[in-house]
Amino acid sequence: MAISEFQAGRKRFETVVVDSLERRSGVVLIEGPAGHGKSALLGQAESAAVSLGALVFSGGCTAVEREAPLSALRQLLAGVRDGQPTGFPAQGFEPGALAGVHEFCARINALSRQRPVVLCLDDVHHADETSLQYLGTLAHSAREQVLLIVTRSPYFDRSYPASLDGASPDGRVERIVLKRMETDEVDDLLRREPGLSGLDTTPRELRDAAGGNPLLVKTLLDELHDRGPGSRTDPVTGTRFARAVLTCLRRSGHAAKDVACAYAVLQGGPEPEDVAHLLALPVTTVTQALAALRAAGIFTDRRYRNHRLARLVLEGLDPVDQARLHRRYATRLRRTGAPIAEVVRHLEAAHTADGAWTDVPWAADLLREHAERLIAGEQHRQAARYLELARTACQDPDLRATIDLRLAAITWRFAPDAAERHLVAPLRMVQEGTLSTGRIDVLARLLRTQGRIAEAREVSRRLAARLGDVDDAYDIADRHGGAVLWDMPEQTGVHPAAHEQFLEASTLSEGTVVSIVRALRALTLSDRLDQVPLWCQRLSDTARERDAAGWASLFTMLHGEALLRLGDLPGAERCGLQAQQTLSEGRSVLAGAVHTLLIRVRTVMGKHGDVAQMLDTLAPELLCDTVFRPGYLHAHGQHLMALGQAAAALHEFLDAGRLLTAWAMDRPLALPWRTDAAEALSQLGETQQAERLIEQQLALPDGHHPRLRGKALHLRAAMAATPEQAMTLLEQAVEDLRRGGDRLQQAKAMTDLGRLLQSQGDAGRAGSLNRRAWTLAQACGAQGLQEEILPGLAVAPQPRLLVPRQAQRDDRGTQLSESEQRVATLAAQGYTNREISAQLWVTVSTVEQHLTRVYRKLSISRRQDLSAELQLRCVEGA
Repeated sequence: MAISEFQAGRKRFETVVVDSLERRSGVVLIEGPAGHGKSALLGQAESAAVSLGALVFSGGCTAVEREAPLSALRQLLAGVRDGQPTGFPAQGFEPGALAGVHEFCARINALSRQRPVVLCLDDVHHADETSLQYLGTLAHSAREQVLLIVTRSPYFDRSYPASLDGASPDGRVERIVLKRMETDEVDDLLRREPGLSGLDTTPRELRDAAGGNPLLVKTLLDELHDRGPGSRTDPVTGTRFARAVLTCLRRSGHAAKDVACAYAVLQGGPEPEDVAHLLALPVTTVTQALAALRAAGIFTDRRYRNHRLARLVLEGLDPVDQARLHRRYATRLRRTGAPIAEVVRHLEAAHTADGAWTDVPWAADLLREHAERLIAGEQHRQAARYLELARTACQDPDLRATIDLRLAAITWRFAPDAAERHLVAPLRMVQEGTLSTGRIDVLARLLRTQGRIAEAREVSRRLAARLGDVDDAYDIADRHGGAVLWDMPEQTGVHPAAHEQFLEASTLSEGTVVSIVRALRALTLSDRLDQVPLWCQRLSDTARERDAAGWASLFTMLHGEALLRLGDLPGAERCGLQAQQTLSEGRSVLAGAVHTLLIRVRTVMGKHGDVAQMLDTLAPELLCDTVFRPGYLHAHGQHLMALGQAAAALHEFLDAGRLLTAWAMDRPLALPWRTDAAEALSQLGETQQAERLIEQQLALPDGHHPRLRGKALHLRAAMAATPEQAMTLLEQAVEDLRRGGDRLQQAKAMTDLGRLLQSQGDAGRAGSLNRRAWTLAQACGAQGLQEEILPGLAVAPQPRLLVPRQAQRDDRGTQLSESEQRVATLAAQGYTNREISAQLWVTVSTVEQHLTRVYRKLSISRRQDLSAELQLRCVEGA
């Protein structure tokens, strides 16, 4: 109640009491919503009556005592204000005895002849029927100075007892109706409160939260006062304000709190009929409760006036009760044909508070249906959330396995570690023999996609055995247990352009990702390796835009592998680190593969300390029996070779080869374990065994690829009988490696050739080769090899083209741009246009255009006219 109204109410009470002194008895009714000051005003009336010399009895009624006869009357008579004896029996009067009613009235009238008697009863709507009969009889029969003052809320089933209506002799009932505070009055009170300064919450937000309810306004002011100026804490979140809100709910009718809780849980302003159904209440009761909540300033229409009020109510509600309401409302929504998204929203809210699903046996199917709709709309993370919920709600083990398989399929795109965990339960069911046949085949395919080839083969074997073909079970497993995504692309004779055309025409999706990766890996093993980084970058960007972090990491890893093959070690390391960062939240097979890539790259870069640390942190069992295990063994072997541990490295190379052979995945172009094992054997003095491995590799379909043949010839040169034979083999190896695009291995072969020329007395040619090899190693980022070739120059600046004097004129049209200088420098070093495009990440057409402008500016007509000095003197001060 507003302050001005409160003062006016007190004056009215003084007038009423004075009238009573003049022998005019009556009834005063104070009514209004909860929190509007009825009890406070009643207290002021008591004080006014005492000050005027009246005998005052005061008491209050509660809903708990409503069924106890005469409970309200006993409280009233026991609450005499001045403590003087009144002569009433200690145990009060007998319920239902007419003599007791007459005795009560006679005693009160007798007391009123001595001085006015005022009876003040709070919350009369909770009074028991017998007490009301006594009070009604008193009010009707009083002829002296007797005044009955009661408070009531108009939002209860029995808001104003009929026994008091018209009970006074002249039918006079004084009514004082309390209303909410006006907006300008609340604003004025808030403006004068110093605690408001510096608060993030605006005065309007505070005013809306209080809703003009005097109790809530006063509590907010108290909260602001206690916080003091400068505090940024929202007073609506205060403990006292929360208690005040709950008090208003309790005093707004017996159903108001339940209705308020229901609306806080359900949100969105459901119809009263829906809430009545949930709470098993009559619709009229819900409607009456809503009216009470609106009158108290807590609601507007069917919604909370302020969302923070709803939050306060929720915080005071038992989570299990919340969940039960959500499930019951979801059931009603489903029956009435509400949108599926609205139904599952309540199912999801129920799960957060309670794990019981027996009352909604249909929930799992509906959640799965909703998840599939989200998948169709490319909302895979949200779909996974609902599938997880469906799994929780599901009671059928086989259906749970179906959900696990679907989760594994969709989470692989953004959380590979989660995808692997989702296959744990189906794998266990296969071992127990409880997984259905159709789901076993899906499980095997998902395992292959994740690279878990050994498990996929075992699952396929069990499937074949279940189908009855026991004798051929292992053969079927071999045919169907391949790695799908990760098996080595075969030499089918398909031109690389066909793969590029497929990539150009494909849209990245769950249905195409496997084919896209296979096309990329086929290009990686072709003479179009230089195009792979461009495709991988485009695809990883698309994956990130599609919220597919797992796919993005996969394409970034393939990007790094291509750059490693192209000799761009810093670029390969960046890709590995980027993919690793994306996958850092979990441990997965793919994360282990990225780890392996970084081990390979950093080994070649000479970062052996970093590699050792990575080997310590990578759990070997993470890649055990996976398609990435051979790659890890190979990378570890290369690290051991770099440390001079040839025997240990040989063991790793041979183990990798055994796995690849057993899994029918042996493609030397993808993993040349034989030449690495041959190099280890050569260092151990086992040249015959080394030669045998080299012969085996050369005899394979991949063996004649320039990259592999160049490496084989390089190894043979180390085992050659004469310098002349070694010279011939090294020269051929350098040429093959150049054509194969293996710049790093080319630099190594050139280094060995330079050393051989030096030993043969050809210092000039040896120096030229060494400088070319050093430049290649620098372009690759292989500082360890740079230091080996030309000690002390590993940190030299980047190559700079020395432009002829006539091209250094002030005329800007004849100067070479930065891009033209880079292209010309690489062209002078002997790189082809395609190799230049791969290193600079530009198209071949761009390279050709740059060279055309370079020829024109330098006044030359062909590539051969690019001076060799541009390469040999490319490092200033070297």
